Order: sequence, then structure tokens, then C-alpha cells
Amino acid sequence: MNANRMNEKMMRLIAAATAGNDGTAPPGRILPAVRIPVALTEILLCALAVNALFVVTVVAMELVRAMSLKPAQLVKVTITVLSATGMTMLLMLPAVFLGSPHSMLTVGLRVFESVLVVANMNALMDWRQLTGAMRSARVPEVFVLFLDMTIRFMAILSRYSGMILEAVKLRTVSRLNWKNAPTGGTLGTTFLKSRKIADRTAEAMQCRCFDGRYPTMEKRKFGFADFCCLLLIPALAAYFIYCESLM
Repeated sequence: MNANRMNEKMMRLIAAATAGNDGTAPPGRILPAVRIPVALTEILLCALAVNALFVVTVVAMELVRAMSLKPAQLVKVTITVLSATGMTMLLMLPAVFLGSPHSMLTVGLRVFESVLVVANMNALMDWRQLTGAMRSARVPEVFVLFLDMTIRFMAILSRYSGMILEAVKLRTVSRLNWKNAPTGGTLGTTFLKSRKIADRTAEAMQCRCFDGRYPTMEKRKFGFADFCCLLLIPALAAYFIYCESLM
């Protein structure tokens, strides 16, 4: 595989991972500020779990949750989870030949669970709801601004780099290898594009009188469904302690 094709696939993978929702996600029954702590609790407890029973239980819960998604969302979640898990299993493959196949299964299962939790949450939330939830949790506005701009620029520039590489490949007659692959030119053009986008973004923010504040867009109040979702945190903690006591 030449460097051109490798770079193209890597940039398309970054674009797919950072694209997220298209900003048109309908408001769910549970507030984003409640979904995020529950998801982080699941990921943290699964990372600390020694007994695989807890991880398998969380995976089963998330799979049932994924079944309630729309077909397009379910396909996107499936592709994301299988891609991340397959790459992890490939990276952990040497552990099998070194006499530790259990490590590959353990790491692969935890990656599967973590990516599945994040993918399910991403399918039900757009980026505006996520930043609003972070502001509701009193996260500093500078951090929200930095994270917001970083994710957006990564998505835009990765798509732009992928289009450049595709255009170069279509216009190239001979076969490319690592010696003549247009990686340097693509990175340089992408850097110049990023400077132009950054300048235009700063000018647009000044014209719109952006003062660095991120107001919360969620107008719905804390309800019974949110309370029931928050109860999952102590329930997961109690089940985690029970599973660890069985070891």
C-alpha cells in the first residue's frame, strides 16, 4: 500500500470519527447534561472492572439501546464500533503469539464497550447539545471554545485533505510510492487552508460580536426521566462492587 492511499484512508477515518451528528438531532427525553455523566460512569467502571461479567452486562445494555435507534443511525454506530474494535484487535494480535490471548480479548471487549457507549450517545445528541451540557455542568467557557473549534477544524480539514488526495490520485497516471507521494504538498496546502479558515472564523466571530460565552440551548427542565437515568449511576456502582466481590 503506497503512502498516498494510506494517508487518504487515515484522513477519511479521522473525518468519519469527528463528523458526529449533523446538528439536526431531535431533542431527546433525557437531558444531555444527564447522559454524559452516565456514559462516563459506564466507561470508567468498565475500565476498572476485573470481572468480565460487569463489562458484558454493560455491553448488553448498550446493544439493547442501539436497537432502538433508526436504521441509518444503527448502521453508523455499527461501522464505528466494528472499525475501532477491529483496529484494536489487530494491534493486540502480537499478544496471542506471545502467549497472552486473554489480553487481546480483554482490551478488545473494553474498547468495544467504550466506543459503543460514545457512539450511542453521539447518535442521540448533536454538538450543540454537547457544548450546552458542558456549560450546564459549569465547564469553563475557554475549554468549551477550545474543544469546539478543535473538533470542527479536524472534521473540516480532514475532509479537505481527503479531497486533495483524491484529486491527486485521479490526475496521476503513474503509480505512486513513498518516494514521490504528494504528502508534503497535501500537508502544506492543508496548513495554508487552516490559516485561512482560522482568519475568516475570527473575523466572523468579531462581526457577530461573539464574546466567548456559550449559553445553554436546552430549555427543558429536569424531569422524571432524567431522575431515573441518574439512578443508573448508583445502580452501576453497586453492581460493579457486587461483580468484583465474586472474584
